[in-house]
Amino acid sequence: MKKPSYTNFPIYEILEDLSSKAGIKIEYEKLPKNVFGKCFNDVRKIIMSDTNVYCSDKDEDGKNNASFILAHEIAHVLVDELYHYNEFDYDNDIVTYKFIDADADKIGGALYNLALMIHERNEMAKFENNKNNEDPK
Repeated sequence: MKKPSYTNFPIYEILEDLSSKAGIKIEYEKLPKNVFGKCFNDVRKIIMSDTNVYCSDKDEDGKNNASFILAHEIAHVLVDELYHYNEFDYDNDIVTYKFIDADADKIGGALYNLALMIHERNEMAKFENNKNNEDPK
């Protein structure tokens, strides 16, 4: 399956690698309207959109938004099982769900920032490597 173009973004690629190393599989499918990612904790799987629904006025190509959504879904896989709520009775357990989603936003934000720091460090290492390999004149 061909991956969507938003996956060709360094932050997203780092998060994908992190997911893989944690045993979390990422698949790409058509998602219902207003659903940007889904996680299935029992099988450690995340589903992201197979098209770029992540575009916005502030993120025209959607790569930053997609990266944050992936980080958010990774966070769900990591922490959802720590909570006890009935995911199938969403209407009656909305408060617990909102707490869980807020935690996924916080942890997802930290994961996104970690991926950004890794990317920046990789870029700095490339720069340093190129600088050290230049011919002295």
